[in-house]
Amino acid sequence: MRLKLVESSAIACSSLKKDGNTVTTDIKLRLKCVDLTYDYDFPEAIQKELENDYVINSLRYDKETLKRMKMILLICPEMKFDDLIACVFNGE
Repeated sequence: MRLKLVESSAIACSSLKKDGNTVTTDIKLRLKCVDLTYDYDFPEAIQKELENDYVINSLRYDKETLKRMKMILLICPEMKFDDLIACVFNGE
């Protein structure tokens, strides 16, 4: 599943590069992600990965998703980002 997301993001990024807005769009999405996640106080490694994924898949993140992520991290604080994403979106 992760590979499909990467492939679709590569297509999206290539279309953005044609417009010359890649850097601006990337920064705006990262800032929006920081604003959205500000109250959740995710660990730094999770926050960084979340920002990277948000740039690629911003439509799948909402407040309910972030609440689930925070709840899972409270139960299992050592969880890696990929495992956290699998748990939140796939129920694994």
